[in-house]
Amino acid sequence: MKKPSALAAMCALLASTPAYSMTCTSNPAQFDFMQTSAQVFYFGTEDKVRGIYEKLRQQVGDPRNHARTTLFFADDGLQRLSRSYCESHTCTGMDVIKGLQHCSAAGKEKPGTLCRPLAAIYEGNVYCLLAPGLDTYSNEKPFVNFNPYGDGGEW
Repeated sequence: MKKPSALAAMCALLASTPAYSMTCTSNPAQFDFMQTSAQVFYFGTEDKVRGIYEKLRQQVGDPRNHARTTLFFADDGLQRLSRSYCESHTCTGMDVIKGLQHCSAAGKEKPGTLCRPLAAIYEGNVYCLLAPGLDTYSNEKPFVNFNPYGDGGEW
């Protein structure tokens, strides 16, 4: 009897992995993960912001697998991710501040690293908190909330 090859085993695993599609909510009026008013943060170029969201997507996997409300932060180079957890089911401003401090302290190779809120996962949903710097928007077009995963917000 022939043993299955590693390639055949990998193909079987990938074929049996359940597909999922999530949306990234980028409208602050829908940020129900916060106990207090939430906001969007503006920083960086569109390419860098999309790049850090892609890194987040790769690290997070299926957001439905996160049992706790989780905040994600990006360093000021939009290269490194950090995560922290909210003390209760929904987040407070203090949870955000603690997460920012944790992210900044983790950037030991570059003292004084500033971090910015990137995203939150709450009840299996992803909330996008970071958008490109406001200098990338035009006052000649209507303002549209930035969504790193396209118009449909596909995760």
